[in-house]
Amino acid sequence: MRKFRFLVVLFAAAVACMAQAKKPLVVVVSVDGMRPDYVTYAEEHKLELPFLLGMMHNGVYAHGVIGVLPTYTYPSHTTLVTGVWPAKHGVLNNRPFDPLGKDPSAWWWSFSTIKVPTLWQAAHDAGVKTAAVNWPVTQGAPIDYNIPEFWNPSPQDDGSTLENASAPAGMLKDLEKTLGRYPSKVVDVANDHKRVAFAVAILKQYHPGLLAVHLAGLDTAQHDHGPFSDAANAAVQEEDKLLKEIYDAAYTQDKNVIFCVLSDHGFEPVSYYVSLKRAFVDAGLIAVDAKGNVTSWKAMPWVSGGTAAIMLNDPNDAETKQAVSALLRKLAIDPANGIGHVYNHEETVAMGGYPDAAFLVALRPGWQAIAELKPEVATGVSNLGAHGYLASDPALRSAFFIMGPGLKQGKDLGLVDMRQIAPTLAGVLGAQLPTADGKAIDLK
Repeated sequence: MRKFRFLVVLFAAAVACMAQAKKPLVVVVSVDGMRPDYVTYAEEHKLELPFLLGMMHNGVYAHGVIGVLPTYTYPSHTTLVTGVWPAKHGVLNNRPFDPLGKDPSAWWWSFSTIKVPTLWQAAHDAGVKTAAVNWPVTQGAPIDYNIPEFWNPSPQDDGSTLENASAPAGMLKDLEKTLGRYPSKVVDVANDHKRVAFAVAILKQYHPGLLAVHLAGLDTAQHDHGPFSDAANAAVQEEDKLLKEIYDAAYTQDKNVIFCVLSDHGFEPVSYYVSLKRAFVDAGLIAVDAKGNVTSWKAMPWVSGGTAAIMLNDPNDAETKQAVSALLRKLAIDPANGIGHVYNHEETVAMGGYPDAAFLVALRPGWQAIAELKPEVATGVSNLGAHGYLASDPALRSAFFIMGPGLKQGKDLGLVDMRQIAPTLAGVLGAQLPTADGKAIDLK
């Protein structure tokens, strides 16, 4: 009987080990700013994207992903790993609100900002080792092998800032011995090549069960030249090659790899900059010195490209709130200012972003809100691009492609909610993320 019990225990342990071994490698690559129609209409745009088109035909894809408020990189990437809106996860913009400009170089890098469980923690709970390269809001994250998106703005930075933020200690320095210095600051396609080299090295040397990579070169090309410009088209074609490089390395590690390519937001071309700060200064709501530095403020635009949250220094200041409301109505009357709609606090909260905003200014496509104080409210520009507009804008939809053994081939999901992606990826990992507000997507 004792021998029989031993055999039963041994068999159960073997089955458990087999189940653990059967978990596929999951790789998630974010191509920052990639509109889905770069792929779904590649032929019309004369784009050569063999890998992404292969994913579309051989896997599951969304015709578009409806994003968050604002359609910005850091809030969106945090939703991608939490399954909740920015108001709930806490990353409300790319940069913290800083009305006096005390730290203009600060971004929302720290994982401690996130208020809800993430995919990283869900993976750990399921016994999956995790890795990330250049993923936003991962400084200090519980990721086994991590090179976060994080940099020191000082030109004298010797690389120690990122080295100290990476994990485990010494990993980045060891990788740099063979790969050269990691490009922490510059976000272009050339440096995406270098980031991919580090991601591939982590796959080969550390064998994580989940790898997430953020490529930002396409985003930069679109900001500088506009979506579907020659520069943007060249960038997305180069990113396609990098995606195949990552996939090939992953497939070598695990023939059953589940490979996901997604993005955080789409893009609109821009013809005008809008300096709401100019109007607020002229109205006496912001005081500045001779150099244009803010010395005091009653109300301040917190800009995010195609939108701007209007923050009150004193949320209970009814007089200032009324003055701001009147100013925004006046600005909206003039079509040159590009204001499509002004939302009140309750309407803004209902969209899942900026929970403390008194108002939200939504600009029309073609106008971009900027933080700088300009001589005029609206200034003409050319051949630029922006995001941050309302998620209801079809051009701001992001991408989602996923393929691997057991997944449906050529399945078009239509439109999906960005909050569905985190629980979907958790399910693929054999993990659970019950705190997500989105429902997992059926990939079969």
